[in-house]
Amino acid sequence: MPKIDFSKVADYFDVPKGKKGRKSKDDYEEIVKAFLEKRENEKNASQDKDAFLKLIYTFRVNRVVRRKDLAGRVGCSLETISHIVRLLKRFNLIGRTESGYVRKRKFYLFLKSFLSEHPEFYSSKEKSCLSTAYENVVRFSR
Repeated sequence: MPKIDFSKVADYFDVPKGKKGRKSKDDYEEIVKAFLEKRENEKNASQDKDAFLKLIYTFRVNRVVRRKDLAGRVGCSLETISHIVRLLKRFNLIGRTESGYVRKRKFYLFLKSFLSEHPEFYSSKEKSCLSTAYENVVRFSR
């Protein structure tokens, strides 16, 4: 795993400590590792490819989304959505309200820092895939 330049991720450290009282620096490294592992595993999957990327993108453009809507927008099973949501909730990046799943400030700050550190996370093929996901988001929100 490459060394992380923490001067570039300074905004992330403004986020308060998590439930377990871990330091943000440790938390950031764990989330990066989990995101990269999930992305690698997804590349080798036979079905529900790009579900993780699409779901991340959907949360990026929508503050609150219901689970059924996520499955429709991402184009995968509810089981896959549940696995990804569990990962995001484990790191306190999203929460649950009666309206649906809601991204937290920590999600936005982490993603901003993560994408600046790992621009390869989205390849050009995946970026085109995300533009399709964005069209689905717009279509479902009407």
